[in-house]
Amino acid sequence: MGRKNLAAERREDILDAFEQCILERGIEGSSFQHIAQVLGMDRKMISHYFGSREALVEAMTQRIVDAFDSRTNDALANLAPSAGFMELVDAFYGSEDALERTEILWVEIVAYATRSATVRDRLRKSYDKMLWAVGEIRVCNSAICGLTPSRTASASARARPSPASSLTSPVIVSAAGPVRRKGEARPASS
Repeated sequence: MGRKNLAAERREDILDAFEQCILERGIEGSSFQHIAQVLGMDRKMISHYFGSREALVEAMTQRIVDAFDSRTNDALANLAPSAGFMELVDAFYGSEDALERTEILWVEIVAYATRSATVRDRLRKSYDKMLWAVGEIRVCNSAICGLTPSRTASASARARPSPASSLTSPVIVSAAGPVRRKGEARPASS
């Protein structure tokens, strides 16, 4: 078995230390110096592996988004097609994965996204993918919406999230799920 790529290991170590710093100080309070102290290395090593603070934050954003996407996919894969609204909420928030640590990291990245178009775009893509996936399942059952199974299927087919929605652009939500705004096309599957 070959040895792991040392650069990849170092980058992961730096991201682990940055995560720890975010939890203690927030993104704005975390510097290369703080991260280097956690690792016991020179701060120039962090610059060597990430180049800039923005690149480091983007890498952390990607790590958080990947974990969120994975959790979303797992939650939706294990959800019954006839699941009700509360079952959907439990699938996302009722698990042990929804720890305080994850919530703090997510809030910090979302706050940072207000100042970074790159981070905002990555979060928007993840959010849109999650809304699309939720819109694809049958969240609405007859007990919640008063619809028969055939009407539920047609309501679900009409309820789609917008691929163009943003962190600042609201998505209209009905009991059947997110609804596409007038004139918006169905997003291409990725």
